[in-house]
Amino acid sequence: MKRLFVVNGLFGFLNCMATSGVAEHDDLTVLVLFSSDPDANADLERRMRSLAPVSKCVFLTDPALYIGQFSDQEFMDDLVSNPGEVRMFFTHNTWLHNRIFAAYPKARVILYEEGLASYYPGLFAKYDEPERVAGVYCHNYFDLYVSPDADEYPEKFGVLNRERFRKLLTQVAREPQGQILNSETVVVVEQYLFKKGRAQSLDDAADEYAEAIRSIVDKGYEVAYKRHPRESSRLFELIGERLEAHHRDQVREFPESGGLLEEIILHQPPAAVVAISSTSLLSVPHYFGVPSFTIRSRAPYDVAKAVGVERRGLTSNQVALAARVPNIDDLPNVLHRSTAMGIFRARFTKQPRLCDDAGLRALGEVDFGPEYVELVRQISDPGVRAVSFDLFDTLVKRPAVNASDVFALLDRRLRDLMPKFVRFSDVRSTVFKRLDAQMKQHGGRPAEYALSQVYDYIGGVLGLDSDQQASLMAEEVKLEAELVQLRRSGFALTQVAEAYDKPWAVTTDTYFDEDQLNAVALSKLPASAHHVTTSLQNQKTKAAGDLFAVTATVFDLPKNAILHVGDRKDHDVDNAERAGLKGAWLPSATDAAQFHPRLAATWKDVREERASALLRGMIQSEVFDNPYRNFADDSTCGGSPELLGYAAVAPALIGWASWILQTAARHDNDALLFLSRDGYLPLEICRRLAEDARAGETQAGGAQVGDAHVAGVPDMSYVMSSRRAMFDLFSQERGHVGYTEFVHGLSPRTSVRTLLTTRFGATAAEEFGPTIAAAGPGSADAKIGKSVDSVKNALSQFSGSIVQERAGKDQAAKDYFRQAVGDATHPAIVDVGYSGSAQRGISLALGKNIAGFYFTTMEHNTEHAAINDLEVAEFTTDPVFFRSGGMLEYLITPPGLESCTGFDPESENPVFEETDRPDPIRDAVHLGVRQCIEDFFRIFDGHTAQLVMRPRLSSHMLAAFMSDPSRADAQSLAGGKHEDTVGGDADDVFDYWKEGRGVLQAKRPAPSGADNERRHEELRNLEQQLQDARAEIAQLKSQTVATDAKALAARVGHGLEWRARRVRKNLTTRR
Repeated sequence: MKRLFVVNGLFGFLNCMATSGVAEHDDLTVLVLFSSDPDANADLERRMRSLAPVSKCVFLTDPALYIGQFSDQEFMDDLVSNPGEVRMFFTHNTWLHNRIFAAYPKARVILYEEGLASYYPGLFAKYDEPERVAGVYCHNYFDLYVSPDADEYPEKFGVLNRERFRKLLTQVAREPQGQILNSETVVVVEQYLFKKGRAQSLDDAADEYAEAIRSIVDKGYEVAYKRHPRESSRLFELIGERLEAHHRDQVREFPESGGLLEEIILHQPPAAVVAISSTSLLSVPHYFGVPSFTIRSRAPYDVAKAVGVERRGLTSNQVALAARVPNIDDLPNVLHRSTAMGIFRARFTKQPRLCDDAGLRALGEVDFGPEYVELVRQISDPGVRAVSFDLFDTLVKRPAVNASDVFALLDRRLRDLMPKFVRFSDVRSTVFKRLDAQMKQHGGRPAEYALSQVYDYIGGVLGLDSDQQASLMAEEVKLEAELVQLRRSGFALTQVAEAYDKPWAVTTDTYFDEDQLNAVALSKLPASAHHVTTSLQNQKTKAAGDLFAVTATVFDLPKNAILHVGDRKDHDVDNAERAGLKGAWLPSATDAAQFHPRLAATWKDVREERASALLRGMIQSEVFDNPYRNFADDSTCGGSPELLGYAAVAPALIGWASWILQTAARHDNDALLFLSRDGYLPLEICRRLAEDARAGETQAGGAQVGDAHVAGVPDMSYVMSSRRAMFDLFSQERGHVGYTEFVHGLSPRTSVRTLLTTRFGATAAEEFGPTIAAAGPGSADAKIGKSVDSVKNALSQFSGSIVQERAGKDQAAKDYFRQAVGDATHPAIVDVGYSGSAQRGISLALGKNIAGFYFTTMEHNTEHAAINDLEVAEFTTDPVFFRSGGMLEYLITPPGLESCTGFDPESENPVFEETDRPDPIRDAVHLGVRQCIEDFFRIFDGHTAQLVMRPRLSSHMLAAFMSDPSRADAQSLAGGKHEDTVGGDADDVFDYWKEGRGVLQAKRPAPSGADNERRHEELRNLEQQLQDARAEIAQLKSQTVATDAKALAARVGHGLEWRARRVRKNLTTRR
């Protein structure tokens, strides 16, 4: 077999060879990247040839050069022509891989480990054509350090052949010249983190290594220092300058052999290996039983902040290593060195597999900005000895824009306890203001109310007895327990604390007592806090700043050794710091969305029902679970097709489905026919809404929802149909044929052959096509273009013949649709809408009118309805949806559904054709759609029937995306394919989306010097406003003023923090 191996050194070549065998007569080309030393390259080539039948070996050393070469097919063919297999390292350089894989489209792909970078989360999803990857093979050290991606793609990930690796290493290893290592030697491995992103200076790196070496020597060991093999620097010399003579005398430089550390250790095992973040921390203990220890360093996090492409991976890996590999402080004295491997093994094996680690999975689930890395770094700081966390909106979250919105879900259930037209949610959300006013008249309010006091007051106002009060309170606690979810980005930070052996606690302002708090929130945390400090229990609050002293007392630590993390800048950061603690900010998901420029503008001045706020809150709490996730400022959906599906398409589908059931109930429809393929998801959602409504009714012990959702739910079925299938019904009269463009629009972009084949069949195309084409474009396969009217006239001349040829071929369609309707007396179809031809066609089949429920429709459909007494109902009237109907169809139709082209005259069954081509863009959109639908029914289980809102609210985000996309939004759908051969005969989604096409075609203006100066001026102004706002907040807090005024001032400062952050980010990006 002809194979291409892409490697960047001997370790990679050994891993590559260990994935699977190589036959003696294989034609093997090896491409070596990143290696620039000619002598080292010659030695590497000799060693590779000693292990495998290498036919050709090519070294490319300049990335600036080979980036272009990999896009040059002639160059790639010259490198190796049509290989059957490509093996390449599994790392974050996916652009590199994708170019090489594209050059050899028929080659199967094998990926192999290339050190710690192969354990970054989210790597596999970034490869083009993942189906071509036959396997990803890593060492999976101790069967515990397993790629996080292995959990999501178990069929792709495997373990490379360890015995083969060991055998190859033994074959290639050179006998060391003299004694280099012994049982009292600790190897210190240099890394070149100081070269990445300019995040660390050589001096800072030298300080860290010198401190580590002092510690090692003081424990009685000698040190063998191994320079990095590729990156030369003066680091070793700078370290020596920092060491005292008695330390320096115990340090010697590892001899430069051009080989692997593992080669020497194979023959001369040391006492231990020490590094900051090196593969040897794992490979050496695994293969040689030599323990490893880490050097405490902030460099990996500083690099992660500076290098975006590796940010998520470096952060995740460093936390994983901290949890599994002991720190250098744990290295025993040389006299007790025999215990070192036990220390290593005990720490390493107490952790779950990397791919099963819930904390790491939460940490690395999305790409994020440097601010989140800084939070991780702050927790890891040696000066921090314990971490306190706020609870609500930090470790757990509610699916709501405002926390009080959730009370609306109890309005119907509790309406009989309320006065007529007084809502429980109004009573509950305003109770604290009224309770405060009452308490002021009786000596002042407590620091924190208990929930029981809240219901005592409500009961007194409403005249409820104690049992009724207790019942109301129990309903609230039950609802909160159902809705409150784990906030993953917050929970991940608790696991960072655990990775660094730091106790963590919860410090929260809450009116819940211990049992209630456990039921509502604490039970949602996968790990237990060291202790929980609450405002109710202590009658001290974070809001006042005096609760933090209680936390410090329980920790029994100095206040400045405790870091408090929370979502509120005022209560959690400012007040913690005033109390003597350190403070760190993890903004709430709601705040992240509210201060996002595009999203804030999208929802500005939009009045929405609480149901809409709950659905929007659920989406925001998921999308911005990590508030620092990468999400372009000008984007509606973050430039991600998956987020588009989650945040815009799915809520529109949920709102449409809810509207369908309400409309059917109002119109007394007894059957709903959901037409393929647009109706697939609306049908599923409608069925689940109806089922959930029944469950909610049962739980409530009576009707909790109206007739629109439970009683009299119509029969619902999925019915095969398409524009093409409708032409069996619209080919029985000459007028329908001669004026076919009025049955369904006719685009000049289509050809005569396509026109005739899709509307009247292949026979008509063969018989009449040449003559009709002669009257128009000349060729049956040419675009009709400006000859469209001539083609229509020519077609009308043959309308009688076409009707004669198609006579009776509508019977199968008639029988199919009549059977689908059955005994229903008032049926309705459900379709995305647009022209409404399906409604008219099925009405022809039935011999009576059928109603039509549409997502959107065009003016001529409503005119048809008025003329022909058809019943038409439209979900949304936003013009962008019927202006871009093809785009709407593309977004709401799941991939993989069968396309109906007509009905078999013998069996009367639908006839299908394979038209649904692979489309990774639509796959990604519907991955998001599916996740949102599942989250909706999981989170609002038993309550979905109450989430009723006006249509424009549920479709608001989708309308904003389609009508005014940013460049990132439009680019996210580039490459998407949509089939509409009947109407437009075009397959690019941008043929159906004018706004998206226009954005991509527009030239991007280069920022001018004036623009940059303006941004700098804006930054200066914002920072001055921020300083002024903080001063105002401090002044307000020092005075006895209304709580509302304090909250307003805090919010102003809060918003300015976000605006200043975004201006800084934009400036950094521009530079």
